[in-house]
Amino acid sequence: MKPGVASTERTDRWAADLFSRAEWVPRLLHLNLLWWGYTLCGGVLFGVFPSTVALLRVITVRLRGDFGLSSWSLYRIGFRRHFVRANLFGYATLAAAGLVGIDYLYLATSETEAIRPLRALAVAAAILLVLVAVNLAAVVAIADSIGPDSLRTAALLVVMSPLRTVLAAIAVVTLSVVLFVSLPLVGLIIGIPTIALAVCALVRPHPLIALPIDPVASKEQQQ
Repeated sequence: MKPGVASTERTDRWAADLFSRAEWVPRLLHLNLLWWGYTLCGGVLFGVFPSTVALLRVITVRLRGDFGLSSWSLYRIGFRRHFVRANLFGYATLAAAGLVGIDYLYLATSETEAIRPLRALAVAAAILLVLVAVNLAAVVAIADSIGPDSLRTAALLVVMSPLRTVLAAIAVVTLSVVLFVSLPLVGLIIGIPTIALAVCALVRPHPLIALPIDPVASKEQQQ
């Protein structure tokens, strides 16, 4: 192959790849509107978690190259299917985070040598909780299921795929700071979908870990 032809092909591939990535900008804007809309429909308190689960599911389907159903249809199905369980698991995770935070603040008030290992343990628990939560979000999106098996799979991924888990957690923290602290207006427009896209793109199912199966979804597919 001539050098000029090879260079042209590389340029074409680069341009096509850039165009493919640029297509996500309007998608993120659309998904952000859906996220806010469904969150408000749930009264915020009961809408934020199922809306986030639906968002993750839509992004996962799109990353697979599946454009059969519209984003609106996928979002509506995910929001309705996981409304109760998303709220249960979401607020359980918040409660666990709150307990860890309270424990750390309580231990931080003491300078006793015996308290320092407990303080370190609280920090380790907080880091582990973040890693499991990031994996749980991806597992729920990939398997379209929320339950104890999803939590078990998310915990196993921390051990089996530690690098991807850490990278995803770092991406979530970094994007959260950049989009909601440094660039709050941009964060308001595409912040949540961008963070969800990073999680779905970085976390992958492990070949040695079976993904959970949603009995409701499996029945719907059989009918």
